[in-house]
Amino acid sequence: MTFNVADGTYNERVTISQAIDGASAVNTITFQSQSLDSTAVVITYQSTTSSPNWSFKVGEADYITIRKMTLQATGSGYGRVFDFNGNVTNFTLENCRILVYNTTSSYNEHALLFYYDDKTENMKIQNNVFSNGSFGMYLLGDASSNLSTGTEMLNNEFTYQSQYEVRLKYHDSPIVNYNIMDLDGTEFADGSRDIYRLSQDTGKNIWMVTYLPTTREFETGFLKPASHKKYEWIKNPV
Repeated sequence: MTFNVADGTYNERVTISQAIDGASAVNTITFQSQSLDSTAVVITYQSTTSSPNWSFKVGEADYITIRKMTLQATGSGYGRVFDFNGNVTNFTLENCRILVYNTTSSYNEHALLFYYDDKTENMKIQNNVFSNGSFGMYLLGDASSNLSTGTEMLNNEFTYQSQYEVRLKYHDSPIVNYNIMDLDGTEFADGSRDIYRLSQDTGKNIWMVTYLPTTREFETGFLKPASHKKYEWIKNPV
């Protein structure tokens, strides 16, 4: 089933709080702009408190696809766009613009995609633009004995996050491929580029094909956990 959203700006929060009857791998639920122009439909909300702090919330709902829309949070103190609650499976976000307040905050109140202490399966995030905020994605799973699986982040652009573009925890071999991270090209003291600001505190190896701003090429390898927030880069693994 596909819901075509008429062009316009909608100042409201959207919540899908439970499973949708009949949703399945062959009966997915899609929300998209009617014109298929991601700039033509804008869902925006300004949170002023920690709860609610989202523009779009998905809880215990499966087989949901959001595509070709702009979703934004404009709150200066609280500004999450997506908040996931419960065990969400088969969620896809594609060809969207995800925008939040330009902040220097180090807290996750300005994470563009957020969940905490929940397990997801088959979450695919592809071909999106993530602008501003503290974390592009702050996806902290349930436990080391109950890892999130099937996480894919493909062909996204991350610009001007004050902390990590992507922070993961308790994911089983997530795929983070062909993403462009932090186009300002800021360098750390050790000379590393912002593209490496990807963290998985606990979990299994991250398979990556990363974009290198200095060479305009892609490089393939695993990020293999060595210690908390420290990774060994394994190029061209066999």
